[in-house]
Amino acid sequence: MSKERLTFLGMHYPDEAIPELLEDTIGNLEFAGDTFQKAVIKGLSNHYSVRAVSAMLIGSFPRRFKTPSLKKYKKYSTEELKIIPFFNLTFYKKISIYYHLKRYLNNLDFSENEKIIVYSSDVSLLKAAVSIKKKHPNVHIHLIITDINEFMSPGKIATIINKFDQYIIKNLFYAINSFTVMTKYMITKLGISKPCAIVEGINSTIPMEYEYKKSDNKFVILYTGTLEKRYGILHLINAFVLLPQTINFELWICGNGDAKQVVEEYTKKDPRIVYYGLVPRVKVLELQSKANLLINPRFSTDEYTLYSFPSKTIEYLLSGTPVIMHHLPGIPKEYDSYIYYADDETDQGFANSILEVAKKPFDELIEQGKLAREFILNEKNCYKQAEKIIEVMNE
Repeated sequence: MSKERLTFLGMHYPDEAIPELLEDTIGNLEFAGDTFQKAVIKGLSNHYSVRAVSAMLIGSFPRRFKTPSLKKYKKYSTEELKIIPFFNLTFYKKISIYYHLKRYLNNLDFSENEKIIVYSSDVSLLKAAVSIKKKHPNVHIHLIITDINEFMSPGKIATIINKFDQYIIKNLFYAINSFTVMTKYMITKLGISKPCAIVEGINSTIPMEYEYKKSDNKFVILYTGTLEKRYGILHLINAFVLLPQTINFELWICGNGDAKQVVEEYTKKDPRIVYYGLVPRVKVLELQSKANLLINPRFSTDEYTLYSFPSKTIEYLLSGTPVIMHHLPGIPKEYDSYIYYADDETDQGFANSILEVAKKPFDELIEQGKLAREFILNEKNCYKQAEKIIEVMNE
């Protein structure tokens, strides 16, 4: 029996195209979103024949990408994934994405009651999907919302644009049949009244074989991720320098962002701080396996934490290395048994919590990491998380 067809409109990258994309990119690619989308598609493919279409998420020419034309990336299209070429010029790119995507979709055949999943609150993708629904009224549109636009960019102009996009998207809610969001707070914030799944994160990878090892002469704390001040990287460093010399602590940092220069300055002041820069994912996983404690210093007091789930949480827990972070409101309660929470969000309070974990018996740390790893593998794999999406689409 053949599977029912499903169309996925996303912004992910063909694996084969990533080296070329990295050469053309000025800055970073959005690997967290890329991983999430591929995991969703993998989970859905267990039930559906998925045809995926992508307008790749890249920075705009000329500041964040070296070329305005993406025609050369058409060569990476396959039967499983169609790449939409668009003119990648700041302010114009969304119009171009919508035009090219709509034209492509109009040439496809859509069966009665076919499902279209749209990834992210992107106006271009959603408007293209709605245009298909006007031609095929029984098509079911499911929107996956991973972020609330008004909290995505700290700059004034970007904030204004994102708020405008959010206004347009909310006016398109009438055409959406069901939703997926990251946290329960997003449902109220966005005024969603239709069937809605909560999928805070998803794992599709099979992790490396892992054995938690205790170093005889040091206790290594590792942070991997964006080095933005608003995400607490300076809070982490300030807490780390307060740790006593009685334990040979080291802090390893990987990533890039607006706090990079400050991080580099601290490595000169404190030899216990090691900055690796922006490293490949393989290297990140290797460092996670060598560390004693993985850390996320993000504060819980900022409003955006109600509407987000840090993607590194699942990666961290999957590693089998114990994790410490502040108790963010967007993290479901089922995670509480697998994370060490630092409830005092002062620098000294964070330092005290780190020290408390470091002094725990070795066997306890091994068991904590093992249980967290099994939790992600068994409960947050792509097939189980995709089932939540499928369930609301079929209500």
